[in-house]
Amino acid sequence: MKVYIRSIINHLIPIPCLLCGVTTSFECRICSPCQKNLPSFKVACQTCGLPVYSANTYRCGHCIAKPTTINRTVCGFSYQFPVDKLILQFKYHQQLGIGETLSQLLAEKIQQQYLDDALPEQIIPVPMHPKRLASRGFNQAALISKQLSKQLSIPINTQSCQRVVETKPQEGLNANQRCKNLQHAFTRTNTVSPHIAIVDDVITTGATINALVETLSSADVTRIDVWSLARTPAN
Repeated sequence: MKVYIRSIINHLIPIPCLLCGVTTSFECRICSPCQKNLPSFKVACQTCGLPVYSANTYRCGHCIAKPTTINRTVCGFSYQFPVDKLILQFKYHQQLGIGETLSQLLAEKIQQQYLDDALPEQIIPVPMHPKRLASRGFNQAALISKQLSKQLSIPINTQSCQRVVETKPQEGLNANQRCKNLQHAFTRTNTVSPHIAIVDDVITTGATINALVETLSSADVTRIDVWSLARTPAN
């Protein structure tokens, strides 16, 4: 019945692809040919999400040399054109449908990556400071998490931590400045499940994720995974 209803909607209300304008399905606003051309890393380090040279390489040299408590990172795309433009429209121009579409595609990749692995028990969106939340009107990580929760049937936990320091925007800061900017930015406020996934929109240097991982790490958390729409290529 649902398939029949969707086919009627597609017939009556054609949905143009966000990238090429060709009519696409009601479920996803990026057509299949455009999806295939979206930038992504063919093989990536399971810890940081950056590209590696061989499918048999599970950890990059940096992550081997400096181990973290992050078990697995899954990024939907490489933060390059047109993904970067789509995410900017989502974050700064209230194009929430774009975020929903990219989150759907990320969920599909997560399902592929976890075929032989257990999915996390909770999703934790990177929290936003209340002042910035009031200014923007929404937390993009929370909206991404909502879509992932719907598609993967994993509950969202928004009570486990808070952003208690209103840091200046990370854009334009180098790796060291980003880390310093995020010192004591988060605090843990509640219990979490043993296996969690932290969700953000874009991973650049990993400073935000690492700060939150440090805040959430404890004896009762046995595994932390990281999911994001996109990963910025290394310089």
